Amino acid sequence: MKLNETEQRAYNAYLDSLHDRASFYDSTFVQGLQKGREEGESIGIQKGREEGREEGEAIGIQKGKQEALKEAYDKLIASGISAEQAKSILGL
Repeated sequence: MKLNETEQRAYNAYLDSLHDRASFYDSTFVQGLQKGREEGESIGIQKGREEGREEGEAIGIQKGKQEALKEAYDKLIASGISAEQAKSILGL
């Protein structure tokens, strides 16, 4: 079936409209995807920093406790208490 000139123009305008809508959808989707990735990456970096900070604090606290026990142990030994008694006192 052959379209007359008016019908052909209307059909071509319809095809252009479909193409424009598909192009708009694709660009919006890609932009949304990119924005989502950027936001996700930013959130991931922030959470990683927080977790790293928490782990670092936990390690620092543990090391501080170990150093305090070592100092207390050394002081007990220096005051003449036996190694076994010092360990018992400190709960080691």
